[in-house]
Amino acid sequence: MRTLIALLLLSSLAFGDIVHLRNGGKIEGKVVDKGDAIEVETANGKVTVEKELVERIEKKDYTPPKGMASRKPAKLGAPYAHPFYAFKIYLPPKWAYGKSSGQAAASFWGPKDQLYQPRMDLFYQVSKKELVEFVTAYKDAFKKSMKDVQFVYEEASGIRDKQGYQFSVTFTDGDPPVTQQAIFTFVSDGDRKYVLGFNTSQAWFERYYPVVDASMRSFRVYPASTLSAEDRRRFLTRYQSGEQYYKEGKFTEALGDF
Repeated sequence: MRTLIALLLLSSLAFGDIVHLRNGGKIEGKVVDKGDAIEVETANGKVTVEKELVERIEKKDYTPPKGMASRKPAKLGAPYAHPFYAFKIYLPPKWAYGKSSGQAAASFWGPKDQLYQPRMDLFYQVSKKELVEFVTAYKDAFKKSMKDVQFVYEEASGIRDKQGYQFSVTFTDGDPPVTQQAIFTFVSDGDRKYVLGFNTSQAWFERYYPVVDASMRSFRVYPASTLSAEDRRRFLTRYQSGEQYYKEGKFTEALGDF
């Protein structure tokens, strides 16, 4: 602990350190001692990390975190807001909310590109785990369920005014096996945890990465609804029905549900 505190004191004035986390992750930026925690000023905002989650701190000259060099401004399309999961996100151009895939709380679909239709999923979970612990569990589960997993980039950063974490990973899937690449963005608001995920073949990943990354980083969280679970279910059923009528151009029916 003395060694850790000494490193923190030395690094608090340096703008360019690497915080190595016990889960294998890394955070790069300016480190400031905050008592039982450290605050890291990254290229995307400030992140607070409990000291017990820190393995060591490495001093170095500051450079933007890996992956930032390829991050380019991207034009986004229309926003989407969810009534109960209490979030808002700006989607890539011509993308829209559609049928949820698997266990996703919401799925956003892009226009078909040849035989492929891109999709970004949002997962929601209530968890008392700190964000770093939550991400670690997610990564462990991913490694168990996929083959040839390699984490090629990860970064802790602020997403709007919330704690965020992002990583990109390659893996093989399918028969015959095809190399895939995915990007996951985590946003924490107390016990509420949001996970945005997108994956495609590695050959197509760079094609979608700039706009998907920009969309994920536009994510913002609002205060949670105070309605009961049953009231939420009833409202959401009507809301989704009205939304479907609207998509089909049946505006009178849509107004009846809304």
